[in-house]
Amino acid sequence: SRMPKAFDSIGAANYDFPVGGENDVLANANMREKKTKEAWLKIMHTRHLRHLLRECYRREGVNHVENCKDFAQAYFEAIQQPTFTGGSAALNARAENRKKGQLESEHDH
Repeated sequence: SRMPKAFDSIGAANYDFPVGGENDVLANANMREKKTKEAWLKIMHTRHLRHLLRECYRREGVNHVENCKDFAQAYFEAIQQPTFTGGSAALNARAENRKKGQLESEHDH
């Protein structure tokens, strides 16, 4: 009986993945991973600012309004920026488009 051929790891490592186009799975995965990393960095930066703001509030006591103003402003600006583009706004837009499509299909019948 013939033995199955072992996996050729060298040939697999030298395989050139197709690049380009919107159907490029590898490029899409890399883009998604990059966006996720950027979003995670924004989240961690915002958490760090919140931690610094809390520590400043505790340290300064009654003078926190004057002395922690810079931390508060930086934290406020960080939470105003959306972490992920799309999000609930994109979901709501898609839901509205589905409703419009259903209404048009009902109207056609």
